[in-house]
Amino acid sequence: MKKNFRFAFVGAIALLGAVGISSCSSSSDEVINNPDYDPTTNSVKTEFALNITHPGNRTRMSSANTQSDGTFQGMSNMFLFSIHGTPGNDAFLTSGSFDLGSLAASDISSTQSSKVYTMSIPVTTDHFLFYGKNGISSATPPAEKGSLTYNVSKTSAGTSAITFNLNPIVAEDDVATKVTTPETTLAGYLNTIENTTGWVGTVTTAASDANYTGLANAYTTFTSLAVRQGSSVSILRQVQDIYRVVYGISNSTPSTEVKTIADAIIANITGDGKGFSVKSGTSGENAVLEYTSTDTKVTKFPEEAGLPAGSAVVTFTSTATAGSKFAYVNYKTDALFGAAATTEMGNINTPAEIVYFDNSPIRVSTQSVAVTDFPTTSTAWETSSSWTTEKGWGGTEVASTTRAVAMQYNIKYGVALLEANVKL
Repeated sequence: MKKNFRFAFVGAIALLGAVGISSCSSSSDEVINNPDYDPTTNSVKTEFALNITHPGNRTRMSSANTQSDGTFQGMSNMFLFSIHGTPGNDAFLTSGSFDLGSLAASDISSTQSSKVYTMSIPVTTDHFLFYGKNGISSATPPAEKGSLTYNVSKTSAGTSAITFNLNPIVAEDDVATKVTTPETTLAGYLNTIENTTGWVGTVTTAASDANYTGLANAYTTFTSLAVRQGSSVSILRQVQDIYRVVYGISNSTPSTEVKTIADAIIANITGDGKGFSVKSGTSGENAVLEYTSTDTKVTKFPEEAGLPAGSAVVTFTSTATAGSKFAYVNYKTDALFGAAATTEMGNINTPAEIVYFDNSPIRVSTQSVAVTDFPTTSTAWETSSSWTTEKGWGGTEVASTTRAVAMQYNIKYGVALLEANVKL
């Protein structure tokens, strides 16, 4: 049967077909003269027209990639399932399943709502399930277009087999190189500084010797937060602040003991083989530090891995073994902010991409209906007056005498991670 192509940006799904009668009635001598009815499969050949509801949600993703700017981005992985009885009934998910392929962005315009496919639909069908996902180029980064594990196929064995899962920003195979290794490096920088010989002892010594007060305060400042932000930017700022304070102490004619400890701290920050250096053109108490590493997985952690800066968290445990008191919250197992929290860094996902869905009863007609006679807007599609008895509309189940079929509802779509507006 010839395919007809008509498009519009707003609308829903239609099914139409030219069918006759081809088998004999079991209860009379009436001849069913329908070449498009197949008594072997008990199905009728029809044509299917797809239409899309106008977009409108606001999200954190770009307006183009969520279609909220009114531009259709195409559709892919389009599947239709015919259902009889309860919409969740799995009876026809194999025998009445259809792979509709994809739609290009140019396949939808503002003048016509339908694209027509030829297919054979099982008799007694009274509902349809439809699934589809966005047609945005796979070259677009997941953080921009969204990402989703889309478990839908023509051979899906029942509705329970149709599932969707959010995808973590960092894939399991990349956790070691993108997260664990940079965390180990950054925590190592902090532990080397904190474990400077004699520094921790200044906290108690200062009680009897005021010469140690500055170093004691610096140690307390450096270690007082049990939980802190762990991005490379935050770590650099913390270390820079300590460097400036300790440099000032070292150069303020302190006692020999205090200067020895202060100089050792400075050496553990900017000495040979350490994690930081003083940026050219700066010095002393106004020094600006930078990382000595050129590995951006370290110097731009965790943004380099695609994660938000606030997702990296460092803890300090004073009773832990010397040299390991600073540690990152475990990416896969630990809650970010203590036992009461449930969000883990490894559970931070990309936003879900656009997914289309419809679970709809149907309208059927005993007359042939031209593609141009179907409603062309979302509102008209779901308005009963658009489906007149003059054109044979009125039934709700496919029969061997059915000539046109339309899904009653528009196809809708959704986007995860809706925009949040917070007022303080």
